[in-house]
Amino acid sequence: MPEGTPLANLWQTQTELFGLPRQQVADSNGEIDAWLSCPRSACLGVAVARRHNRS
Repeated sequence: MPEGTPLANLWQTQTELFGLPRQQVADSNGEIDAWLSCPRSACLGVAVARRHNRS
């Protein structure tokens, strides 16, 4: 991640992974793409598995 990336981007990404997408969380300016593209069961375990199993 580039230096200066808002911590709120982590929260934004977590809401997406848990199936609670929001347009913006606090001062976020995007999601952390590396976490959204992790292989199943990696990075965030159950959260990633849930995201990949959604239809």
